Amino acid sequence: MFMLARLKLYAYAAVAVLGAMLMVYLKGAASGAQKVRAKATKRRIDDMLTAKDVENEVKRLDDDALLNRANKWVRKRDG
Repeated sequence: MFMLARLKLYAYAAVAVLGAMLMVYLKGAASGAQKVRAKATKRRIDDMLTAKDVENEVKRLDDDALLNRANKWVRKRDG
């Protein structure tokens, strides 16, 4: 009888330790996911700012400068 009570105590302690370890793991995973989302958001904002800068730069060009610049990126026509 005494042995069964001791085994129950060890079983409860093991379940408590495993539960605590699971909670720590889940909290760490949630924290890591939040960091990844924040990094992706920052990258997206930086990309939008870069795109806006390029758009503003292109709007400032006159037609000839825009044509000369576009010739580097656009394929030549065949024929």
